[in-house]
Amino acid sequence: MRTESFEGALLSTLVMASIMALAIPLLSPSPVHAALTPHAPIYIEGNDNFTAANGVVAGSGMAGDPYIIENWDISAKNANGIEIRNTTANFVIRNCYVHEGRNSYYDLSYYLGIYLYNVTNGIVDNNFLENTGIGIYLEYYSYNNLVKNNVARNNHEGIRYFYSHNNILENNIVENNFYYGILSKYCFYNIVKNNVAENNGNGIWFHVYSNNTIVENNIAENNSGNGIFFYGCLNNSIKNNVAENNGVGIQLLASVNNFIENNVAGNNDYGIWLSDSDNNFIENNIVENNLYSGIYLAPCQYDTYISYSDNNLVENNFVENNGVGIQLLDSDNNLISNNIVRSNFYYGIYLHHSYNNLIHHNNFLNNATQAYDNGSNYWDNGYSSGGNYWSDYASVDNYRGENQDMPGSDNIGDTPYFILGDNNRDRYPLMPWPLIRGVEVSIFPSYQSGLPGAQLTYTVTVTNIGNIADSYLIVINNSGWDPTLSENLLNVPAFENRKTILSVAIPENATPGTGDNITVIATSQTDNAVSDSATCIAHVPTWTGTATFKLENLYAVRLEKDLWLYIGSKLVVKFYDYDNSFENENVIHENFALPWHVFPENENVPHPENIGVKKAKLWLVDDLGNEISKIKGWVTIRDDLWDRLMEISAEWPYAMQEERDALWGELSCICTQWPYAPSIRDPIWVNP
Repeated sequence: MRTESFEGALLSTLVMASIMALAIPLLSPSPVHAALTPHAPIYIEGNDNFTAANGVVAGSGMAGDPYIIENWDISAKNANGIEIRNTTANFVIRNCYVHEGRNSYYDLSYYLGIYLYNVTNGIVDNNFLENTGIGIYLEYYSYNNLVKNNVARNNHEGIRYFYSHNNILENNIVENNFYYGILSKYCFYNIVKNNVAENNGNGIWFHVYSNNTIVENNIAENNSGNGIFFYGCLNNSIKNNVAENNGVGIQLLASVNNFIENNVAGNNDYGIWLSDSDNNFIENNIVENNLYSGIYLAPCQYDTYISYSDNNLVENNFVENNGVGIQLLDSDNNLISNNIVRSNFYYGIYLHHSYNNLIHHNNFLNNATQAYDNGSNYWDNGYSSGGNYWSDYASVDNYRGENQDMPGSDNIGDTPYFILGDNNRDRYPLMPWPLIRGVEVSIFPSYQSGLPGAQLTYTVTVTNIGNIADSYLIVINNSGWDPTLSENLLNVPAFENRKTILSVAIPENATPGTGDNITVIATSQTDNAVSDSATCIAHVPTWTGTATFKLENLYAVRLEKDLWLYIGSKLVVKFYDYDNSFENENVIHENFALPWHVFPENENVPHPENIGVKKAKLWLVDDLGNEISKIKGWVTIRDDLWDRLMEISAEWPYAMQEERDALWGELSCICTQWPYAPSIRDPIWVNP
């Protein structure tokens, strides 16, 4: 009896050890894939302490053979997780999980995840940092380091640079950090690109003398404060970023000579906001759907004085559907030109106590109020360059010349356009663009299915992409199921759209699996060369209802289904490897009379070869085994394997010896399958 008890205890210990070996990578929704080993916090000082005891598993520290620190699970509860100081050795920190460096968001006595102090030539790659004070921290003249592919989540700060230059930060995810996703202080010549900063207090923040930085191709979204923010910074390039659903999309405060270009700033409170910032360039951005202002130039109140935003260039931006398109408050000597300012809810452009600004060659289109100005500014670039285009300008162009008193047109209106607020006026308003006609057609949804006799409806949207109102004849190019339109002639103003409803009645005698391709064509009544079309599909399904898979155990799936079948002769579950190669199949229903209702039922479908289920599909097939339609798919992912491990651990203490042998065999197969299992279920494989 003593021997049997010992063997049982040993086997239980081995089972739990196997489970815990898998637990770390499974519990961590991180980029870390390899199995991790617990390790005490690592501290390395200087070039000579890269040792095995300090977590180094390979390398000599040379450029072609860096020290490797990898695959560790480190708790930072009582010390910084990985700390490296005062070294010029080449090293790589990768595939580590560092956690538990703080107790709560409000705990300021925290430890750091990865801390580099006065280091060069380091690479921090593919680590997962959570619940620490700062996930990754580079401090005090740390040069030429690469920080990439990391996830920093639920920390006080995700990643911070301090007095550290010439580093690259790329392809990282920083999310749900309390204060900052990424914070830079007193840093020069860094590159911050291709990162995602979301759901932080602030997304990407550059603070005081963070100069000559390239910030490009980042996504900053759903941050409660700023998406991208610069305070007291010079000569930075902010381009090709997306800043959406933040308090402020992109903001400069007390910052000079920065370039903000080719960004998207949408659905924020403010799109792009400059405070006390001079000589900056705001060019080629899309600024739309911001609650208050799209582009906002404003002063900043300091203790004893106010400083203003002057001498900035705002050019070639698309500013649409904001509260105010472009707003200047106490801002002078700015140039605003060649912007499209359209359909803003209160004002296209609003100037308050702002002077000597030059506003010309902008297109103000269909704003609630086109412009307001209670200062003294220049609304044109003189003759013959001209002023701005105003969609509500109602004069003519019969005269030319500086005084518009010489016969002959010059594409400039003969009378000024007056600006609300004071005595400002555009002396040389531009006449409408050359007439452009264009149309685009779309249909939603593009695909629908229904049984014979069903009525399907689609929305056809006709958009006038020209700059002049037009009428379009809408016709259907179809000889199948005789679809109809609710309206055949649409009058559409410039830059707007109108809709008509497409109805399709599926014939009572339509065969399952057949369909009708329907093309809708819109043609200008003024110029029949202006035309566009779109296509949709109406289809009679081969089946209706629902089916879902779940992993019953490693060797079988549970199939829950409630189906009507209208064609075919068999229901088959086919099994595949992770590389999509076919393994075997199991016929679950056959020789049924159509239409056949598969009543709601659950059944377990084992893999015919009694091996682990990787992928499966439920197919409707014909007598010859030809596939007619996929009904549902399944992919066994790591979460499923983990759930099964937990079930085994719960079953183990109560299992008989024979049952334990089976559980142990299943556990071994799970360990074998684990490295190949994906983390996310492929929706294309799973969905019909």
